[in-house]
Amino acid sequence: MVNSVSRAEELRIAVLLSHDAAPYESALEGFRETLLANKSAVQYDVYQLQGDAAKALQAIEDIKKKKAILIYSLGLLATETALDRITDIP
Repeated sequence: MVNSVSRAEELRIAVLLSHDAAPYESALEGFRETLLANKSAVQYDVYQLQGDAAKALQAIEDIKKKKAILIYSLGLLATETALDRITDIP
């Protein structure tokens, strides 16, 4: 059977940002530019947690449903939540 999932769907990256802060936005932009320079077709799902643990948990549930292949986390809340709640996505 041929895999009918498109390359853009395969390369779904979840981005968890603990806060809406300039350093996090700058890091995300650099990450995106690097992947774009390597001609990677990527779908980004960006979650602004705004320091809210409940939003973090909601984001984790959404990430699981959307089947991201990678989680890029910035900030303590984002990283701790991802490490505690997700064991099968790098």
